[in-house]
Amino acid sequence: MNPGLERLLKEDPMGKLFAASEKASQFFYDRLTQQYPHVVRALNEARESAETRAKLNFKDEEGRRRSAEILGISFEDLQSYFELHHSLVDELVARRKEAVGYSTLRRSGAALLHHSPVTKINVEELPADSLKPYIVYWSADWCFPCQLTKPTFARLARFFDKCPLFFGEDNNFSRVKFVPQLVAYLPGGAQVGSDCGENTQELWEHLNLLITLGRNFQGNGELVCDEQGCRIDPVG
Repeated sequence: MNPGLERLLKEDPMGKLFAASEKASQFFYDRLTQQYPHVVRALNEARESAETRAKLNFKDEEGRRRSAEILGISFEDLQSYFELHHSLVDELVARRKEAVGYSTLRRSGAALLHHSPVTKINVEELPADSLKPYIVYWSADWCFPCQLTKPTFARLARFFDKCPLFFGEDNNFSRVKFVPQLVAYLPGGAQVGSDCGENTQELWEHLNLLITLGRNFQGNGELVCDEQGCRIDPVG
């Protein structure tokens, strides 16, 4: 392994940022869990299934009613949960930003990305098919977790040689359903997506697995890693 890559994985800058954010957020999770334990439990279980997660929609009342049915909880409890959630958001955001040095982090991520071998793209126009396979790291300007992962993605890009890497900001979810997200665009039109993980090792592994496991995949898929190992599951 390249000594620089080995050092970066050992230092785990991304994992340290996520740990600091999680510690600053604990009051928020404690309040929600204390008052709505069954809602929190249902949401956590839903997040473990890509199929269930894709069916949830909390953007409007109709979507929340359907989501409550999917989760097996009452609409009233889900509404009350989100009301408490929203009342705590401002304090949560302030605590998280202070914990990770948010302003400095944003500047650092932008600078590292600018000087990395990653090419920035416009959300409306993907790179040419002739470049496939390639991976796009999809971010958004308003996305807090994106700012935690972006600097490490830029640093890891220097060691990644399986395919070209690109960066795009999808602020309105026109390309992807969540951010930050890695999407491998493969020959034959296949696409395989993945979250970025919560530490440097996971991000590095996901970048590599999207290409190695996605090489012969057809259609749209999602990288899933669990106790049985890592695989690509088809998504509708």
